[in-house]
Order: sequence, then structure tokens, then C-alpha cells
Amino acid sequence: MNILFVASELTPWAKVGGLGDVIGSLPKALALQNFSKKSLGGRARLGMETSVIIPRYERINLKRIGAKKILKNFPVPIGRTIEHVDLYQARLPGSKVSVYLVESKRYLSRGEVYFERTAFAGSFKEIQRFVFFSKAVFELLSRTDADFTQTNAENHKRTFDVIHCNDWHSGALVTMLRNYKLQFTNYKPKVVFTIHNLANQGNWNAKEVEKWLGTNPFKLRGPFDKLRAGGNYNFMAEGIENADIVTTVSPTYAKEILTKQYGAGLQNLLKKRARQGKLAGILNGIDHGAWPLRKRDKAGFQKELGLEADPQSPVFGLVARLTYQKGINLVAPLVPQFVKKHNSPRYSSGGAGAQFVFLGSGETSNEKALLALAKKYPQNVFAKIGFNEKLAHKIYSQSDFFLVPSLFEPSGLGQMISMRYGTVPIVRATGGLKDSVIHKKTGFVFEKFAPQALASAMEEALRVYGNQKQFKKLAANCKRQDFSWKKSARKYLEFYRIVLAN
Repeated sequence: MNILFVASELTPWAKVGGLGDVIGSLPKALALQNFSKKSLGGRARLGMETSVIIPRYERINLKRIGAKKILKNFPVPIGRTIEHVDLYQARLPGSKVSVYLVESKRYLSRGEVYFERTAFAGSFKEIQRFVFFSKAVFELLSRTDADFTQTNAENHKRTFDVIHCNDWHSGALVTMLRNYKLQFTNYKPKVVFTIHNLANQGNWNAKEVEKWLGTNPFKLRGPFDKLRAGGNYNFMAEGIENADIVTTVSPTYAKEILTKQYGAGLQNLLKKRARQGKLAGILNGIDHGAWPLRKRDKAGFQKELGLEADPQSPVFGLVARLTYQKGINLVAPLVPQFVKKHNSPRYSSGGAGAQFVFLGSGETSNEKALLALAKKYPQNVFAKIGFNEKLAHKIYSQSDFFLVPSLFEPSGLGQMISMRYGTVPIVRATGGLKDSVIHKKTGFVFEKFAPQALASAMEEALRVYGNQKQFKKLAANCKRQDFSWKKSARKYLEFYRIVLAN
């Protein structure tokens, strides 16, 4: 079985959020699995080969990653013009997974991964970037007589059995694969589409898109015409409507998006796919190799960040995009009251008040709020705007608690990573957070999206922290959880098997 993952992100070369982590680890996990005949329901054993294709962004140093150019000046029709791309091939570090990088100076290879700091589709050039990427991948798949196709051990031409598309960035590709037979080939691959964040839909004015591409540029049928709410194209809806099967990144999120509250306007379309038996939730995993166990040195961590080096003071960590979705507006107002809890016998910590460590970027108002707190309480609050991989690892492994107070969270990886180190998560009961954290056994879970609800959960966490015997037991429970990709990879394989059988 040969799987091609199509995505906008890839850890470690083009990571912005959790999507990058998934694409950087799930293909590796699938390639490493030993799928026996018994595990496949009596079918013959299937050898797994996985590949990934992403844009070649400006930040990706081709020489550093050992990429080789395998196609030059490959033609991609787009509107009334012909653009040309170069295609590079490399290996995902620590694996045999092939990574293909599509280079286009005009559309793909200038600027950051996303043009908006929030990573949401907020500009026309964002739409152009990923619609062009979809078209380029479609044309490359059509030309399996070219170097894009490798050969197998028997020296026969190899084709991709399943194209696994991810989020709106490859939604147009899903529709193209459904509506058109790939040129120069005798096969039609099956398509799996995974929703990582339904709220980010790639929604844009149809007139502006068609001015660029031409009227109904891909001759897309059905939903591309039906789902023009307000005269917009919606590339998330394209993927949902036209894939052979739709997955999302946790069982709870798969249920939540059927409701008006979480469906982001697409709940009826999702209900339709659910009735067809074509919607499922599979909880994400984490790559343990990317998160090696570390020796705990909390005092050293505090000192490094300029916080008061007091191991008894509870440290709350947060690593996230600083957006409304992530609940930053719940955390920021609570910081002063928890910082001021000095030597409170109620918690018996004996420390100099709670400490907070923030890492991320996003909405300007949230960035300014956290920086202001760090300036006002320099011994208790540290805030770093941007992303730093080394610091993220230290926050996960050296904090006492990890905050994920999200309005919605399709899967969430932060709580899984923190538990690997015995850092206790405090999460809202939504999506993958609800599926992965058990209240008072592996963390603290609150329901209402409000500062008071988060404050109550933090108060409860600090009461447990005051009893170090109880807290160490809770931390040990966290460490025992297995969120590796092994189980989830097998579930994905089962879905691949189902779509290939139909």
C-alpha cells in the first residue's frame, strides 16, 4: 500500500502548529508498523510506503536537508497562463519517508508558511498559494511517467493507492481527483481528507478567484456551486464533500462538528457524510522520538528565564498560537491573582506565588497582554513571542502544570506531550482534550469557557500540588499514558483498507 500525504506543514522543516507535527510523524509511524495478516482481518499482509508533498517554502534550506532536484520547469496550467515549478525530493529525518517539495517563486516559495500570523486564510494570496499548490500536485500526479514516480522492487511503475489530503490547503485537490481522471495513467486513487481545524476553511470571494483562474476554473461540480454562501468558494467544504472518507483528529471533535456550535457553518454537510458512514474521528498521537525524556531541573529552568528560582512555586506553562480559540483571554486576567498568592497556607506550597511561562504568537492584543504581565511581574511571568523549539521542550518538561483552556481543540498535542514528562495538564472539556485527559487522574478538566471556570480548575490543581505525595502520584499517572502513534496508525490503516475495498 502506497500513501501520499498532501499538506501545508511538515515538522521539522515547515511547522506552524499541530498539523505539522502530525504530518511529520504519522507517515513515519505507518511506515514502521508491522501489519500482520491477522491485524488486517485476514487479508494478505500489506507493505506500507508513505510519502509527503508540501510547498518548498523560503525557510526550507534545500542544501541543508539534502534535497535533490528531480523535475525542472514542470508546467502547471493555471487560469490562462502556464506556470513552471521545480520538484525536489528528500527524506524525512530518521525515516525512509520520501518528501517532495514543490518550488514556485511566484506562489509557494516566498515568505512564511502562512501570510497571516493567526495561520487562518485571511488574504487572497493565501488562497492563491494553496489553490496553486493543489493544481501543481494534481498535474504532478497526472504525469506518473515522469520522475515523480519511483519504481518498486520488481521495477514496475508505482502509483499512489491513497492520497491523504489535509485541511483546506488541499481541498481543491480533493475535488480535482474526484472529477478528473489523471492523465497518462490507468488508475484513480482513493482520497482521504482529514480535518485538523474546521474553523479555518479557505473561504474566499468567488468573483476574485474566478478573475484569477477563469470562470469555474476546474469545472468543479456540486458543492463548489452549492456551497457558495455569500458568493464564496470554500475549500474545506470541497474536501469534505468529495473525499472517499473524511476523518478528523479525535472522536469527540468528530461529534462536536455535527452541531451548530462547532460546525462552523458546515454541520449539515458533515451530518450528510456521517449518515453515509464516511466520517470518523481518530485521536492524534505524538512522536516519542521527537520528545526525548529529560532530567528535571526546575530551579535551573526558573533561573534561565529570570524567574525566582524557587522549586516550591508552582509553574504553569503554555505553548500555543495566541488566539481567541486557545483561551488566552481566560488565562491573562487570572495571572495577577495567582501571582499574588504568597506563602498561602491554603496550598502549603511555601513558594513565592505561582509562576507562568508563555510561548507563542498570534493576535496582537494577546501578545501585548502577555508581554505586559511579564514586565509587571518579572519574577513570576515570562513571555516569549514567536516560537523556539528548545524553549518549548523545556516548558513541557520543567513546568508543573500545562494550560490548554481552548474554546475548541480538535485534538491538541500539548497535553499529550506534557503528560509524557509528568507535567499535569489543565484543559477544557472539548475535542481531543476531553478524549485524552481524565479529571483528577491524569489532569484537571473544566467545562465552561470562562475565566472563573479555569480559575476553579487551577485552584483545585494547586490544592493537590500542596500535597506533594498526591501530586507525585498524579504526575506518575500522566507519565504512564501512551500517546504514541502506534494505535492511531493502525486505525488509519483500517480506513485506507476500507476505501480501497470500495
